[in-house]
Amino acid sequence: MPDTRPTIAVELTADRSPVHFTAEQFALMARAGVFDGPNGKPELVRGILYSVEARFAPHARSLEQLAFILESMFGEASAHCVARTPRIALGAETVMAPHLAILKRAEAGDEVLRADAVELAIEIADNAGGDSLAARLAVYAAAGVPRVWVLETAAARVDVHSAPGPDGYGAHRAFAFGEPVPLAPLADAQIVIPAGGFE
Repeated sequence: MPDTRPTIAVELTADRSPVHFTAEQFALMARAGVFDGPNGKPELVRGILYSVEARFAPHARSLEQLAFILESMFGEASAHCVARTPRIALGAETVMAPHLAILKRAEAGDEVLRADAVELAIEIADNAGGDSLAARLAVYAAAGVPRVWVLETAAARVDVHSAPGPDGYGAHRAFAFGEPVPLAPLADAQIVIPAGGFE
């Protein structure tokens, strides 16, 4: 049967501009289920919504394996918990979703978390990161996220950033895959990413 519904034509004009949102408005939309779906989690960067692609291999493989390891270390009795792609408010107009995060358990649970609930954010990068990763690190540091790990799968290393400040992270250490990466001060333990990565 032919579709007899009327066609609506929308004329796009040259003077249209992006709609800006605050982190608070983003949180309200998230709680209402506006962003629910299989296509990843959107982020808010300086007030503008961006679609974040769903995680595929090797992202998904690394994410699942590392999440499993961390979840086994931070059980229900721990003061910390592990979250996969949590939404974190990192300013009045920015909400980002790292691949993984270790959170203060008492402050976890909302659709959009405060930056001070985060003890460690973990990003998984397929290449050297570039300007996009540098910009994300700057946002984490400015918001006071105390530690960020970047798993550089192509370079086979873990970059550990700490000592956040307005000019970025003041401390950086690199660990090759196969070397133990300390979880202190969150736990008296270490994590070893296999030398060949998560295959």
